[in-house]
Amino acid sequence: MRKILQRLSVLAVLFTPLAAYAASQSIWGSTDRGPVQGTYRIPVDTSSSSGPGYITPTELDTFLGISVTAGTPNIVISPSPGTGTFTVGISNPINAQGTTTPYTIQATDMGKTVTHSKSSAVAVALPQAGTTGFTSGLSYTECNNGTGNVTITPTTSTILGSSTLVLANTDCAWLFSDGTNWEGFLSASGISGGGTVTSITIGTGLSSTQSPLTTTGTLSASTNSRSRNITFNFDGGGSALTSGKLIYLSNIPYGGTISGNTILADESCSATVDVWMTTYSGAPPTVANTITASDLPTLSSQQKNNDTTLTGWTTSITAGNTMIAKLVTNSGCQFISLTLQVTTN
Repeated sequence: MRKILQRLSVLAVLFTPLAAYAASQSIWGSTDRGPVQGTYRIPVDTSSSSGPGYITPTELDTFLGISVTAGTPNIVISPSPGTGTFTVGISNPINAQGTTTPYTIQATDMGKTVTHSKSSAVAVALPQAGTTGFTSGLSYTECNNGTGNVTITPTTSTILGSSTLVLANTDCAWLFSDGTNWEGFLSASGISGGGTVTSITIGTGLSSTQSPLTTTGTLSASTNSRSRNITFNFDGGGSALTSGKLIYLSNIPYGGTISGNTILADESCSATVDVWMTTYSGAPPTVANTITASDLPTLSSQQKNNDTTLTGWTTSITAGNTMIAKLVTNSGCQFISLTLQVTTN
């Protein structure tokens, strides 16, 4: 018992406590009365040479029995086994299949990049996701360096939601098993299949020299095109409106093209309205600036009327323009609303 305590005393002096980088190690002894345990902080010298009473990281690893080796083929320990100071990295080995076809993906391909370089079609069989060697979380990369398409066909499982995946020249796909199917990501050009567009239907906001576009033509689009309304309200306050009344609208905030007008009254009556327009600097507009020519918005013993013909109208509006609507004639109308429909630029 005395000899054991003496040895522990020597260790306690040698391995003095240190608050800096250090490791804990339990030191055990035994007597006829049971085990003796002590926990000590061991000073470690990380410089190139150790001083008295200190040990190097490698000596510490040896003392503690530490030795690190790679658990899978894709983990790299340098130097190996790792003791003292070492580097842990990940490798992604290449399985270059060249012109081999067909090829079946192996469990050993997980974590690797499988490449193909054939000038004709290559067929690749991919085992079912979730089976042995292809369990959830395992992945690999497939790249086509050849000019022939590479078609990957999984067993039972889908691949990116489809039954097959086609990789064209320079395409790559990173694929992983979710335990049931194969999911993943494609390179920028990784779109399977191919073909020729035979017809394009021209939709709203688009125009073309040919519709539908089936051969050669020009397709153009209007930028931020939308419909807006410019409205002038004449209100007699419960009495018949007086002819000659003017409604002003200054600094229109958008440009566009007038496509139609709608005139609406509170009851069946007769009236005509003229519209004048000029630039802000030329404001106010006068009858000389009329945009309606002889086709004035008109009610003729009716409550509403819509006109999209706009015969002789000046239909172009520039942002910042000023408008005036004038009630030219009226018979029995107490309230009239004139709305110009505008398609903005």
